[in-house]
Amino acid sequence: MPSLSTSEPIEFFDFLAYFDSRGIQYWTEGKNVSPGWVGIQCLWCGDKSNHLGINIDSKKFKCFKCKRKGLITSIVKEIEGCSTAAAHTLMREFLDYTMNNIRTRTVKNREYDGPILPEGATTEFLPIYLEYLEKRGFDPEKVIPKYQLMMCHRNTKNYNYRILIPIFMYGQLVSFTTRSISDSSDQRYKNCPDYRALRPSKELIYNLDTVNHTALLVEGPADVWRMGDGACSVLGTEISVSQINMIVQKNVRRAFVLFDPEPEAQALAEHFCNNLSAFIPEVFNLELEGAEDPGAMSDEDAKYLRQDLGL
Repeated sequence: MPSLSTSEPIEFFDFLAYFDSRGIQYWTEGKNVSPGWVGIQCLWCGDKSNHLGINIDSKKFKCFKCKRKGLITSIVKEIEGCSTAAAHTLMREFLDYTMNNIRTRTVKNREYDGPILPEGATTEFLPIYLEYLEKRGFDPEKVIPKYQLMMCHRNTKNYNYRILIPIFMYGQLVSFTTRSISDSSDQRYKNCPDYRALRPSKELIYNLDTVNHTALLVEGPADVWRMGDGACSVLGTEISVSQINMIVQKNVRRAFVLFDPEPEAQALAEHFCNNLSAFIPEVFNLELEGAEDPGAMSDEDAKYLRQDLGL
C-alpha cells in the first residue's frame, strides 16, 4: 500500500487557497490543462508556460516538460524551502473538510451535467419491495426514511427491480448504489457509474457522516442498516488510500472490522485490518458465530454488539 502518514493532510489540502496566499498563478482550464487538473509553471525547470499539472483528487503532480512528478507536498517544500515536517504543519493551515470543497474539486472532473440519481426512482414502494426488506428482517417504516431509500421499478433504466441506496457525505448526495430484490441476481449490487457521481467509487464511504471516534466497518449497505449509526461501508472488501485517509480525518481512534464469516471474507478482513492499523491506534477483526453475515443478525443481537463496542 502506498505510504501515507496521518500527519500528511493530502485529502483535504486546499492547494488553490494556498497558491492564492503565496501569489502563485494557476490555471484551471485552457492550454495544457486537462479536466480534473490544475496547471502551474514548473518550479524545477525553465518552464515558460504551465506544464506542471496537479490532479485535483489525488494531489499528485507531473511536469509534462521535465517529467518531474510527486505529491503536492513536494511543491509546498519547494515554494517554502522547508522540510517535509514543516510542509505538513503549513498544509494544516489550508485544510477544508467541507462538502463545498469536495464538491468543487470533483465537479471540475465531472463532464456529465445531469442528475446523480436515475430517472424513475421513487419513494413510493410497491409491496414486493417492502416484502423483500421484511424478509431480510428490516422494518421498512424505519429503514426507508432513515437511509432515504428509493425504489427502482420497471421504468428505471439499468436499475429495474432494485432498491436505490443514496450515498451522502458531509450531508450532501454524492453517489448511489442499488441492491437487487432478487437473491438469484448475478449482480446483487450495481453502483452509480463514476461519471454520474460527485465522488468516484473508491472515494466513497457509506454512512461515514454518523461515525465519531469509534467505527464499525462492514461490507455492504444492508450490514450498515442492521448495525446503525457508527457503522460504515467502503462498498466492498478492498480499501483505498483515499478511503483510509477519510477515516483518519474523522479522528477515529478505535475501528472494528466485521465481515462475513466465510474464509475468503475473513482473509480480506485481516488484510483490511492490517491496512487500517498503520493509521488507527486500535483495530480489531470481529468474527460472528451463527449468522450468515452482519445484515442477517437480529436487531436484539445487533443492539448488544453495539453496546459491547461502545457505539
